[in-house]
Amino acid sequence: MEEENMKNAIRILEDINSNKYERDWAERRLDWCRRRIDEKEWAKKEGHEEGRIEGNKEAKKEVAKKMLSKNISIEEIMEFTNLTKEEIEKLK
Repeated sequence: MEEENMKNAIRILEDINSNKYERDWAERRLDWCRRRIDEKEWAKKEGHEEGRIEGNKEAKKEVAKKMLSKNISIEEIMEFTNLTKEEIEKLK
């Protein structure tokens, strides 16, 4: 199985290296991944991660309020927002 995985990885690398479009795509993807890692590290260092999480939670509550106004069931709101039943009921 390991040998098969290695052969598959080598084939993928050969494909990427032989095709300019694939090589450019792979480089852009790698750059994107590196930027995401850098952003997460920066957020952790600066304490922004907690603020982002809190802002995300507030946005979910606003969505839940709109869903409640449209008479959407609490179960569906829980599914779409990942809020608890208690959190949603407090919004009524």
